[in-house]
Order: sequence, then structure tokens, then C-alpha cells
Amino acid sequence: MAGTKTDDSGNFRSSVIKLVPMWFAICVCSAPFAVSILFASLNKSDFELTSGSHPLHQYHAWIGAKGLLKKGCPSAFDPAFHAGYLKTPLFDNQSHPIEWMSAIKSLIVCPDEPPILSDVAKVYAWYLGGIVFGVPFLVAIGARFAGLNKLETFISAVCSVIVMAMPAGNRAINDGEMGQLLAPSCIVMFTGALVGYHLRALPACGVAICFSYWMLWSTSVGSALLATAILLYFYLRAGLRHESWWHFGLVSSLVLALAGNLDLFLAWRNHWWIQATNLDENALGSGTAFMRLAGDTRWGGASGFSAGLLMFVAGIVGDQCLIWTGRRLAGRLIATATVILTVMFALAKSVNFLAQLDIVANPVSIMLISCIGVGSCLGVGFRDIRRWSGPKWFLEFPGRHVPSTIFFGVLLSIFLLNPSFVRNLSLNCLGSTWRFDGPPLWAKTITEKLAEYPAGKGRVLWEDLTSDISNGWPVLLPQKLDRGLIGGLSPFVRIEHQQAALREGKLAGRTVLEWTDSELAAFVKAYRINIVVARNKDSISRWTSYFEATLASQGTIEETQGKWVIFSLPDQTGLAIVGNAKVVQMGSDKVTLADVVPENGSVVLSLHYQRGMKVRPGRVKVERELDSHDPIPLIRLKSDEPVSRLELEWDDH
Repeated sequence: MAGTKTDDSGNFRSSVIKLVPMWFAICVCSAPFAVSILFASLNKSDFELTSGSHPLHQYHAWIGAKGLLKKGCPSAFDPAFHAGYLKTPLFDNQSHPIEWMSAIKSLIVCPDEPPILSDVAKVYAWYLGGIVFGVPFLVAIGARFAGLNKLETFISAVCSVIVMAMPAGNRAINDGEMGQLLAPSCIVMFTGALVGYHLRALPACGVAICFSYWMLWSTSVGSALLATAILLYFYLRAGLRHESWWHFGLVSSLVLALAGNLDLFLAWRNHWWIQATNLDENALGSGTAFMRLAGDTRWGGASGFSAGLLMFVAGIVGDQCLIWTGRRLAGRLIATATVILTVMFALAKSVNFLAQLDIVANPVSIMLISCIGVGSCLGVGFRDIRRWSGPKWFLEFPGRHVPSTIFFGVLLSIFLLNPSFVRNLSLNCLGSTWRFDGPPLWAKTITEKLAEYPAGKGRVLWEDLTSDISNGWPVLLPQKLDRGLIGGLSPFVRIEHQQAALREGKLAGRTVLEWTDSELAAFVKAYRINIVVARNKDSISRWTSYFEATLASQGTIEETQGKWVIFSLPDQTGLAIVGNAKVVQMGSDKVTLADVVPENGSVVLSLHYQRGMKVRPGRVKVERELDSHDPIPLIRLKSDEPVSRLELEWDDH
């Protein structure tokens, strides 16, 4: 047995050396794309010049990194938005790797100081470039472990680069949806590593299983659950054949991966009640399921959908080729994952309450998971087939070249019908035209107008629109204006903390036109609103007629041909709705108040209550104050006497 292990180890090293040219070729294919994105993001690493959800991920990574350095926990209570909300890995798991990287960098470079936002932005830029560079390698490693030869592995990796250069992949990168790239490539690596561990239980397979499973939980909980389902299917089909030491190695790899995400599971235990909700009445639009699926704007039109459909079909054919060539387990696992993702995507486009499945199943993930099948489909004609169990005609010329001939024939037809598609695809692969969108022109104008108002006089009620999805720049406003916002955090994610907000002409989920002046006055007082930024015509109309609102400024939104209007309201000093309290400090680590004077033994603060809140001095008690407009209660401080200085902290444990 010892001699066999030595031979296996030597053969493994020899095979790695022989694969060096293949790895180098993959590097040459992916490097231009990755380097161009790295430089584009580094040049705009002042945080405010990134597009989509990039600002949100950087902002949350900044808060999480400070939490890790201060108390060893990335979850934090952030009072800057929505009267306070919980930043946890459950809310924005795509910021999870960045906060750890930023915290480690801060410990090494400046251990006595927390990271600043611009430093986190630079770490994020390297992470962004690293993902784009690493995705083809994750796919290639999975393909190699699954038993694909060098040519098939190289084709799979090149296909992953093409997927990232296609409109769907380009959109994911530009919008900051990095989980759409990283999660499916990790599923490919995880699945391939499982197959490799089944065939030859080498330590490299265990390391790949551990790494990919750890990354899946860190970046996409939904994808990690899908990988767990694949693991169970794999174990039932192949695991029972092996001896106890094989099971011990597999379980050890999985346990290490789960241990690396302990903070995520603790957040899940403590904050499972934070539900992502769909606030739109008809979020998915009209039409049949297929029309919604084919009409998804991320495909990039008919040519993008046709190319994606071609990759899906070629992937399924390639999975069947894997089965026919003796690589049955790999073919079945990859085919199962591909079909599950496709069904999940169809369900997400068909049923409103399943729209959250789109985070896991989307055009990018379906195409990336198909890459191994495409590599097998195109490479099978050049493979020395010895264990063929499929149709006999396939073994004879030209049968073995039929899949690749059809694939390239259809691809050529797509290119001929839309030459601009292939031109843009080529330019994206080379990375010569890559850029990130900055804030729109009206954003700079409105920021300058809001900055004219003195800080500390109340919050800004910011109206969110669905058109904001192209640029998440409003998340910068609290840092620039030194005042909190109701709204503006994210047009992408919905949580209960965002219920009491102005969105698409609805205030707290109810049409703003239905609100009476007295109801608006109570809302303004409860959330200490001093400025209103309205952009929907109904919102502009209602706030114009509100007796305490004064039209202060207005302008146009070039992209949507709409307009924005700033209304000023009477000052709302401090946070106290009942009683009095002066704000000294507002941060994600703690809120400090001075001159706290209760009224009838209570001070009600315009801050959301969270379980685990602690207050100093200890004689003051923290309780819930229910709000009819908000599912999250506000804070009530119980004290029989005034307090000169009070500190409010949130403990996640």
C-alpha cells in the first residue's frame, strides 16, 4: 500500500508538470480581461466612481472590517440608513470576503487604526480583478478533476472567459454581482473535486473540496445549498462504495470549510428573522415564463440569448458525451446541476415569491455551469475514445465531429446575423474598452445642493426608484452629508428595515397621495426628517401640497427624462421623539448621546431597536417602542432621572 501511494504521488506531480502549458494558455486568455478590469477599478477606487452595487459592497465591507477589528464580528448596527439596520452577511454576503481581506490588510499595515473607505475600495478592486482572472482556473480545475483531458479542460476555461465577456457576464461585473461569477465556477470546481476524490482520494481533491465549499458559503448561501444537494446526490451514488478512511477525509474537508464560515452561521442563528421581501406588486412583469426568460435584459438581446441557449444545449450534449465515454458520475452531476439551475431560473421568472432564486439561477450561472459540458462536446471528436458506450456511428468519421460542427455552425450564424455582437465580444475579451460608469451628472448636482444644508438637523427622506439599479451611488450620501437617510441604501435588496421608506410614490408601502397632513407630520417627527428628495410625480405632487414643505431646489434626470425636487422641512434636531437627547456620535460601533432628559420616565429615540442592544449607564433600560408604519420597533429608554452621557451599543453575541 505504501508503494502504491508513492507511485500515485509521483504520477500526480508528473501530470501537473505536463499541464503547465495548458495552465499558461488559460492565463494568457484570462489575463488581458482581468488586468483591464483591475486597472479600471483601481483608477476609480475613490469609491464614488463605481457602478451598480459596487458602492454597497464596499460600504458594507468597510463597516464589517471595522467590526471584525473591534469585536471579531462582521455584523454591525448601522444607524446611517433607515433609522438603523443590521449589516450582516445575510443581508449582503457579497461584501463578506472583502471585509475579511480589508481587516487583515489593516492589521498588517496599520494595526492601531481601522480601515478607511478608500483603502477598502482598493482591496475591492484587487478582489474584482482576481475573480475575473480566477474563474477560468476554477472551471479548469473542476474539469480536470472530473476527468476531462487537456484539450477539453482548455476549451472549458476559454468558454468561461467568453461567458464573462458576453453581455450577461459583462452586466454582472459592471453591476457588482460578483457572486454570479464566483458561485457557479466554485460549483464546477466542487463537483469536479468530488468526482476526483471518488476516483483517486488525493489530498489535492480534499483541498479543492474544502476551498470551493468554503467560498460557496462565503459568497452565495443559495449556491452553497445547491452544492450541498449535489454532495448528497454524489454520496448516495458513490460514497457507500468506499472504506472508512475515505469518508473521514471527505468529512474533514467539509467540516473545515464550514468552520471557516462560523461567523456566517452565527449571524444566521441570530438574525434569521431578517427577511428579504419583494415590495413590488408585479416585480416580474407580464408575459409567459419563456418570454420572461428569453426577454431577460441580461442576455443582451436575441444574439446573446441565442449564444446562451447554444451553450446550454452543447453543455447538455457534452454531459451525455461524458457519460458515453465512461465518465458517468461527472456527466450526471454536471447535468443535474445544469438542469436544476435552469428550472430554478424559470421558476424565478414565473412566480413572484420565488424571485429571490434569481440570485442563484441566472443567465451567467447557467452558462458557466455548462462550460464543462461544452468542453466535452467540442473536445470529444479529438479524444481517443476507448470506453465508448453510446451510438456506434459516433465512433466513425465524421460522427465524432458532428457536435463541434453543429456548435460552430450555429455560432457562426449568430455572428453573421449580428456582427456587432462578435465585435463587442472580442473587445471585451481583450479588455481594451472596459470602463465603470460613474455617478450620473444629476447626482453631483443634487449632492452639492444637499451639502448646502447644515449637518445634524435631521434626516433626508430619499425616494428610491427602480431605475436606480444601474448605479448605487446614494449609499455615499451619509458620508458626504454627515446626516442619515431614510431610503437610498440599496435598490437591489429588500429587508424589513426598509419598509418605512419612500419608494416609487409609496410611503411605507402605501400610496403617498393617500397620506393626510397629520399623518405626514407624525411620520416626519418619528423619523426626524428635515429634507425630502422626491422623484416620482405623485411624490412631488403630494409634498408640494404639504403645509410644512418648502420647495428648495429642483433639476432633471437625464437618463430617464424625469426630475428631482428637494423639499425642506422644519429642523428636527436630535433623535428624541419623546423627551430630549443630544447626539454626540453616530457610528456603527456605538451611538453616544448627551443631556438625556426623560419625559414621564421615558425617552423614545428615532432608531430601530435590535435584540442585543446594551446601554451605559446600567440604570437605564432599553425597551421596544412599536411603530404602526414600521415592522421594526423604535428604541425606548427608561430612566427616572436625566443622564448627562449615554452610550448605546449593539452586541451580536
